[in-house]
Amino acid sequence: MSTSDITPCSLYFVGHLPHPIQLRLALANDDPDPLDVLAVTDTGLVVADGAEVRIWRVHAIGRRIVRDKLAAGITQLLEHGHHCAFIDGRPLSYVEEPAEWTDCRTSEQGPAYIDHIVVIRTDNPPPEA
Repeated sequence: MSTSDITPCSLYFVGHLPHPIQLRLALANDDPDPLDVLAVTDTGLVVADGAEVRIWRVHAIGRRIVRDKLAAGITQLLEHGHHCAFIDGRPLSYVEEPAEWTDCRTSEQGPAYIDHIVVIRTDNPPPEA
């Protein structure tokens, strides 16, 4: 199934596109936790480790990937930490805390990190000690 009908997102924040550093750190964990996918919701996934049920917020592309894998009979993913899990080799990033979610942003809207930049003025340097 194509993901071309999903609004593009250029965020590498947790829950959106997995960042290369996030993937590297996650893959360093050679003992991932297997989780069962119980449901794909409008905003994310419901996963379980035995009796513990967790709700993850996941970008639309990640939800589409999981839906496709569930349709193919793959119902388990591997959580590697660093907000990163893999289902049948496909990475997805997730958020468990709703306060950590950032709405999607396209490349046309500019980089999301611009909202978090602290400007350091160089025209008025601090006095020398």
